[in-house]
Amino acid sequence: MLDALEVLDVSYSTAASPKPAMPPSALRFSSTLLVARLACCVLPDMAAGQIHFPNLRHLTLRFVTVSEHSLHAMLAGCPALNSLVLKCSYGFRCLRIDSQSLSCLAVYYADPRGEAEEIMLQDLILGNIPSLERLFQCGPFGDHRVRVLVLSAPKLKMLNGSKAKLLEHSPTIKEQDISQGEF
Repeated sequence: MLDALEVLDVSYSTAASPKPAMPPSALRFSSTLLVARLACCVLPDMAAGQIHFPNLRHLTLRFVTVSEHSLHAMLAGCPALNSLVLKCSYGFRCLRIDSQSLSCLAVYYADPRGEAEEIMLQDLILGNIPSLERLFQCGPFGDHRVRVLVLSAPKLKMLNGSKAKLLEHSPTIKEQDISQGEF
């Protein structure tokens, strides 16, 4: 029965210190998963590099620590991904996304619980994402800014919940600093 698992929800307590590692056994469902929600854990480099979710449509990482290299490898292994939610996830400074299928991206940040050693996102690069229609980037940081570089997202119509007039005509390169808003 579990061999055809379509939804995986792995969540640990936010009070756990240190954060537990994602169990390697979660990878055995990779070919059948449609939805994966991982919370309050660490994605080890070795595990993230082996992840290939050919049918995954929705991925949520909440309070997950993952290295930049591992996050990129993980996303590259999700060719059918339609929506990606990164909520209070850390360990990477730059995220470049190239995806033929991604239509919605939400990135939310909050104070990493006083853990000054947490690496936070600084650059979000939207490479070739022809299906992206909505980008939500929010968080309560006053002066924290994430630089967003849009290379190609011709269908992008909504940015932080409002029409993105700057991006409506979607020429090849548009750049904008976006301050954190409300989610």
